[in-house]
Amino acid sequence: MKFKEVLNKGFMLLLVLSGGGMPFLFERNMMSIALFLFIVFLILFYKSKIAKPVFQGAVGLTIFSILLLVFSYAFSDGKQVLLKYGFHLLTFVISILTLVHFLINRKKEAFIEDLYSVLKLIMFHAILSFFAYFFISSSLEVITNPLTNYECLTFKNLFFYMPERNEYSFFGLTNCRSQGLFWEPGVLQIFLNFFLFLELFIFKKSKWVTALAVFAVLTTQSTTGLVLLCVLMIAYFWNSIKKNISLIPIAALLLTPIYYMSKSNVEEKVVGERSTSFAIRYFDLTDGFLLALDYPLTGMGLDDARYKEIRSESYSSTEGVENTEKGNSNSIIYLMAAVGIPFTVFIIYALFKQTVIRKRRGLFMMFFIVSILTEPVLLKPFFMLFVMSGMIVIFKNSTQIQLSNS
Repeated sequence: MKFKEVLNKGFMLLLVLSGGGMPFLFERNMMSIALFLFIVFLILFYKSKIAKPVFQGAVGLTIFSILLLVFSYAFSDGKQVLLKYGFHLLTFVISILTLVHFLINRKKEAFIEDLYSVLKLIMFHAILSFFAYFFISSSLEVITNPLTNYECLTFKNLFFYMPERNEYSFFGLTNCRSQGLFWEPGVLQIFLNFFLFLELFIFKKSKWVTALAVFAVLTTQSTTGLVLLCVLMIAYFWNSIKKNISLIPIAALLLTPIYYMSKSNVEEKVVGERSTSFAIRYFDLTDGFLLALDYPLTGMGLDDARYKEIRSESYSSTEGVENTEKGNSNSIIYLMAAVGIPFTVFIIYALFKQTVIRKRRGLFMMFFIVSILTEPVLLKPFFMLFVMSGMIVIFKNSTQIQLSNS
C-alpha cells in the first residue's frame, strides 16, 4: 500500500471514530486537534492548487459557521462556555477541510472507497469483539471518564463492553451487545449499516461480506439497527426480485428470522424488560421539543453542559426516566433547542442536498435521518461532512463543486 493511501485511510479511520469512537469520548479535545492537524497536513502534503470555486465555497462555509456560532452565543442565556464554541468551530472546519481535500486531491470516488475500507475493518473488529467476550469477560478492567460520568469495561483498550447494561443470555450462553470501538451499540450499528448499504448498493463485492455485515449488526442488538437492517435488506431483495422472481423463496427464508428478531427487540424495548431505553428516547423527543419551543428562534445555545442544566431545571417527572442531567439522544431535537428552529430547518435542508452519497439517495437519506434521530451524533465531524457538502451546493448554486460517488 502506498504511503499516500496509508495516510488517507488513517485519516478516514480517525474521521469515522470522530462520530462516536472511544478515543474521542475520552480525549475529545486532543483527538479533535489531532484530526484537524491531520487534514491540514494532508492538504499541504499533496501541494495541490485550490481551484477558485472550491476556495470560495470553503470560505463561504467557514463564514457561515462562524456567523452561526456568534449568533448562537450572542442570543444564549449568557451562561455559555466560550471555549466550547471554539471546538464546535473546529468541528465545522475539519468537515470543510475534508471536503476541500477530496475535491482537489482525490478522485470523486476516493472518499467512498476509503470509507468502505475503514468500515470493513470496523465490522471485522466488531465481530472479533463479540466472540472475544466469551474468553476475556473475566479479564476486563474498568475505565471511566469523570467529565461525562461514562464507565465501561475494556480489555487492553482493544475491546470495550458495558455488561451491566448490555449483557444478555442466548441459548444458555452469556454475551454482551457489541459496541466495537464506539461508546455504545447504537452508534456502532450506524457504521455497520452504513457499510452494509455501501456493500449492497454501491460496491457489491461479496455475498460473504454481506453476510458478515448482517451478522455484525445483529450482534449489536440495537433496535434501531435491526429495523434499519430490515429496511436495507428488503430494499435489496426488492430490486433483485424485480429482475428475478425466483428469488422470492430465498428472500423470504433470509428475511423472516431478521424480521422476527427485530419485532421481538422492538416489543422488548417498548413494553418489555428493556423499556427504559424507549422511555428515555421518548422523553428526549417530547421534553427536548418543549425546550425548543421555549427558544424557537435563537435556541438556548450550543453549550451542551448548559443544555443539561436547563433541561434538569425544567424536568417534569416521566416514568422510566431517572436521570435528566444528560444530553439529548435525538440530534435534530437537540439542534432545535440549541440553535433554534430556523437554523435547524436550514441545516436539515442542506443535509438533503448532500452530495457524498448519490446512488440510492432516498434510501440513504432515510437511513441517515433515522440514525441522527436516535443518537447524538450530528454535530460530529464525520456527520457534519454531509451537511457541509450540501451547503456547498446551496451557497454556490452549482453541481460542479460536489463530492460524489457517481
